[in-house]
Amino acid sequence: MNGVAATGPTRRAGRTSPSPVVIGGVAGSGTRVYQTICGLAGYDMGRWSSARSSGDNVPLVRWFYPRWVDPYARGELDAAGLERMRRELRFWLRLCYPLRRGRWGWKNPRAQYVLPLLADMFPDMLYIHVLRDGRDQAFNPHFSYRAHETSVLSDSERTLDDPVRKALHWSRLNLRTEQIAAERLPGRFLRSRLEDLCAAPRSEVERILAFLGVHDERVTEAGAREVQTPGSLGRWQRAPREEIARVEAAIGQALEHYGYTVAG
Repeated sequence: MNGVAATGPTRRAGRTSPSPVVIGGVAGSGTRVYQTICGLAGYDMGRWSSARSSGDNVPLVRWFYPRWVDPYARGELDAAGLERMRRELRFWLRLCYPLRRGRWGWKNPRAQYVLPLLADMFPDMLYIHVLRDGRDQAFNPHFSYRAHETSVLSDSERTLDDPVRKALHWSRLNLRTEQIAAERLPGRFLRSRLEDLCAAPRSEVERILAFLGVHDERVTEAGAREVQTPGSLGRWQRAPREEIARVEAAIGQALEHYGYTVAG
């Protein structure tokens, strides 16, 4: 299931601004190009985003997510704590998007960890769930999985070898995200694989834009031109065969669920 096309953020009675589009995915999935596509579609993706942080919303990366992701994802916040978390998120969003009169949003991989909160705060939001082959993530030297693994893996799983550990994090987080989005954002989430975007840029960009409610050939062509296949795509195939086998044994079902071929 790739999600259901929606017509874009809408206004509800009493709302002063439309809900955002949020882009998330396990770190290293290629979310930056999706941010660019949303920008071409007319979305304000934040004046506080930075190329140095892969286009992520800087205040959220530096101050919001580090403070709140772990206690929230582990279910440690009481009602007062959740309200403080909401207030802080509203504060940063008002700072980054003072007007919010048109289309707006942000991208950050860690949005996946707090997706239920975002769905509560913005029931009309759109969510773009970016996927990349979990074997690529298993052998990603820059995969920042340790930061929040206590909310995803068991104590024993956190003692496993690095590739398997990273692969399990990829599997658990993506499957949990998909379940939450299906339950809380029906018709308002889209799953897109980086491999599909790189293999057929125009058709995948067109599908993303349709989800955003944008049908413009010029925007489609401009978005397709922004897609560049990273040299690291498919890096898992260069890993030792025995390590690949251990990773596939750990997450084979999830790989197949997302349309990736498992040799063994």
